[in-house]
Amino acid sequence: MPWQCSICGEFTADTRERLVNHIGRCHGNDPNFHIVCGLDGCTTSFKKYFSWRKHLTRNHAEQSSQPEPEGNEDALNQDQNRHINRDELNTEDNARSAALYILKIQEQCSLTHSAVEKIIANTTGIVRQAISTVEMQVESCLRESNIDQQTIAKLKEIFGEDNVATNPFHNLETTTQQLAYFKTEFQLKEPKRIILGQTEVFRRKNGIIRQVQSNDEAHYIPLLESLKNLLSDEFILNEIESPHISTDGLIKDYCDGENYKTHPLFSLKPTALQIMLYYDDLETCNVLGSRDTGHSLVVNGQQRTIHGSIAYTSADNLGAQALGGFKESCSAHRPCRYCLGTLDEMKSKFHENDFVLRTKDGHDKQCDEVLTHGEHFSKTYGINRKPVLNESKYYHVIGGLPADIMHDILEGVLQYEVKELLKHYIKVEHLFTLEHLNHQIASYDFGYYNEKNRPSQITELKLSSADNSLRQHAVQMWCLGIHLPLMIGDMIPTDDAHWNLFIKLLEIMSICFSPTISADQMAYLQILIQDHHMEFCRLYPECSVIPKMHFMIHMPTLMLRHGPLLRAWCMRYEAKHHYFKHLSTVIGNYKNLSYTLAMRHQHWLCYMQQTGNHESSFLEKGLEIHSGSKVFAGDLRYFNELHQKVDQINEITEITKPKSISVHGTTYKVGCVMWVGLDEKEMPSFALVKDICVVETNLSGIWFVTEVLHTAAFSKHFNAYEVNNTKHLSVIKQQELVYPLPLHIITIKDQEDEKHFVCPKYQIPSV
Repeated sequence: MPWQCSICGEFTADTRERLVNHIGRCHGNDPNFHIVCGLDGCTTSFKKYFSWRKHLTRNHAEQSSQPEPEGNEDALNQDQNRHINRDELNTEDNARSAALYILKIQEQCSLTHSAVEKIIANTTGIVRQAISTVEMQVESCLRESNIDQQTIAKLKEIFGEDNVATNPFHNLETTTQQLAYFKTEFQLKEPKRIILGQTEVFRRKNGIIRQVQSNDEAHYIPLLESLKNLLSDEFILNEIESPHISTDGLIKDYCDGENYKTHPLFSLKPTALQIMLYYDDLETCNVLGSRDTGHSLVVNGQQRTIHGSIAYTSADNLGAQALGGFKESCSAHRPCRYCLGTLDEMKSKFHENDFVLRTKDGHDKQCDEVLTHGEHFSKTYGINRKPVLNESKYYHVIGGLPADIMHDILEGVLQYEVKELLKHYIKVEHLFTLEHLNHQIASYDFGYYNEKNRPSQITELKLSSADNSLRQHAVQMWCLGIHLPLMIGDMIPTDDAHWNLFIKLLEIMSICFSPTISADQMAYLQILIQDHHMEFCRLYPECSVIPKMHFMIHMPTLMLRHGPLLRAWCMRYEAKHHYFKHLSTVIGNYKNLSYTLAMRHQHWLCYMQQTGNHESSFLEKGLEIHSGSKVFAGDLRYFNELHQKVDQINEITEITKPKSISVHGTTYKVGCVMWVGLDEKEMPSFALVKDICVVETNLSGIWFVTEVLHTAAFSKHFNAYEVNNTKHLSVIKQQELVYPLPLHIITIKDQEDEKHFVCPKYQIPSV
């Protein structure tokens, strides 16, 4: 039977070699290339074309053709040739493949346009040289066979310079030609220029230095045009048309928060777009407007009316204060955007009920008074100006600027308290040395999933500096904070007040950083924060209460309104900064840099939205199965347990056992630990992965064979769960996991025995 392309589903070939060539030519440069081997039941998946091709050569060399089917052989060959010829002579597909190749090397390798043009010219030269060599070899073979090449029609045309094989980058040689193609075929959206003003500058013109007017410009990406492209993605459109509203009473997303339920647009139109703004030094926000009737967009050939509004804005404190028109100095008389507390009150009161909260109506009146009467009321209310964003029909800065747990906790309170804690133990109590701590950081097993997050060494200069920081990145500090109890906890007395205060902060974090919360937790969280701050003032009397500590008292209310703050934090936004910083360094031309970066970002997005079937799935990472051994299910020692869970398998069903798999970007390895549920005492149940079994190449066919771990107790001192092996096997489907992140066992040895602990990043409340 013919070979069919599993990516586009349209191409068929009579040999495997033709299929491999088709996939390489038409899909090899796709940004989301993903293919499963499938030969001989092989479930290994690949994200790179050449890795897949090498795998076929090494592991399935003998499987180069499929058995001929019964039936009319001539009709079959004619049908196959029709598909084959149509594909091989499709100039549009070849042009698309060349265009994707250009985008790929330009955006994945961060190359300049001039470098890309040189690569195109050199690549074209190599291709033509290779074609010329093939032409001479063909002519030699024809002469040896006494065949006059003039008698073979169109042979010269095949090797001519105008043939697509000889000139693969026809009409794509220059940046101008490429841009025209990208706009026409890939729907590239160019940034729009906005002239803000003009500046007098001196420039050389006709050999003379003259004073000329230079435009000061801003650049933005048209929101509606971007939405049209994004909503053409069936995956994104389906997500929008399926609101994430929890049905078990837990708060898992913005859709479960009070703001969504009472929003004048979202409450009436659940599928309206919830637009999240992000504000920082690298401004990437779009200019927004509002219309009563929504916007009509043509999506996949159908006209749709799309409604939407700003849901909230994510920013660091300086950015949020500036965007909201509040005082931007942390030493202002009223520096909080949530309440009217004074600076002195913020240092002595630690419950939200102790403060008068800002309201939308009150804030509007205060803005009017500041506008009318000036400086006195500006200081009185802690307001600099009336925010432009309040002109939006549905958005208001009061209630629209949630606290950012990355800046406030990971880069703020956690670094501050851990620094003071370490100084106390090292310099005052002398419980351990800085050298010992750094040795623990270097040798401690943070788990394979934390390799990129491993904390940096803490120098004496960092520890003794006058600031409140340990100079750790946010993810490094999160990793250090969670594992510090298991790193040094055995050297700390069990009744130590400073240690118990730190453990209380970790408990606060386990709720604030959870992707799932309950309304009942918020009252408890409010008391936890109040107790923590009061105890901090008692134990560290020489340390001041920083504004980020005050912002924490508003987090329980903000979580009830906006949902888990993990959904609104700046972590993923700030990761994007690296792209622009790296690109600006590579380009090395800072003239009109904002336009250059905006344009290159649109090229990158344009590339990421292209796939082999001309549809986008760049947000869906899917399933990646790494190589592994194949066995018959009946040969597995846990066949009975597996059969009870997967009744469609039998003893001769082939099972693939990879050492690791990646599901939606999360990698699971044999030997990791997973949180699989709650036991009868409401304690977390953990399981150690012994094997990974792939029955089918989709999520429903991924099973973990695990050894059940008994949760003995929660150790408050180590802030971790003590677990013991049970030798009892259990089979768990990946989709059934309560806590999707992999964990690992940390062993602590003492003079008598050793104890095993598991340390989750956050709590999962029970229904």
